[in-house]
Amino acid sequence: MSNRSVRAVADAGQTALVRAAFTKRLLPLTLAALAAGCFGEDTVFLSEDTSQLQGEASFLGYTDTANKTLACAECHPAKAESWMATGHAGAWEDLQASGHAQELCEGCHTVSELGSVVDTVAGYNFEKEERLQDVQCESCHGLGGQHWTNTDRVLAPLAVGTETGCGECHQGTHHPFVEQWSQSSHGLVPHQADAAGVGARCLPCHEGGTALKETFGEVTNYLERDGDKLLPITCGVCHAPHGSPNTANLRKPIENASSDHLCVACHS
Repeated sequence: MSNRSVRAVADAGQTALVRAAFTKRLLPLTLAALAAGCFGEDTVFLSEDTSQLQGEASFLGYTDTANKTLACAECHPAKAESWMATGHAGAWEDLQASGHAQELCEGCHTVSELGSVVDTVAGYNFEKEERLQDVQCESCHGLGGQHWTNTDRVLAPLAVGTETGCGECHQGTHHPFVEQWSQSSHGLVPHQADAAGVGARCLPCHEGGTALKETFGEVTNYLERDGDKLLPITCGVCHAPHGSPNTANLRKPIENASSDHLCVACHS
């Protein structure tokens, strides 16, 4: 579990008030949205006034829980389809079938504050809504309600640590991935490129953002892309979080020794 402990909301009245406020803001599809061509006839969306809502009310989750229809799929159908083939799409069922499901596990198997830059108790950890089960888009990207109503960017972080991104859940004795990564050479932040440009030639394999773009040809946006902070080779450099046909959602296969091997992309 993250160091940001999963804590219950003490004021049950506040919880009910927030949930009621969210429900009132689920409005029918408007003519303006239809004219824009972005939403389908079954779409529900939030009103513009979401700034005062808290917790689970900031997340959209599933619009159809039985069929795992993501609210985000209205505008991002290809990403939603590839996500369906990932382990994240079955995170809740896997937990329940594990034989050792506990409440302390639920935040990492649902949409909550864990995994994104949301820094307060939110999502399933705020109120146990079935529509927030599984690790959905908002688990990494954050508050979909904000994006839906005012097009604020909800970018997932590429950086990794025990307080942000993948490391908030993929850590600890259960699966200590972030601890193992931080002790490896991949977890080292590279040196700034020197004046002679020697460092710059090394960045496609030694700096996360450059490796993602130049070595793997990935142009997906992420939280730190517009900054000048150098990143180590983080989880999202080698793993494709939106889904991949390869083992463990890797960007390239590892089952063969061909030139298309994931590791050979840099270690050649």
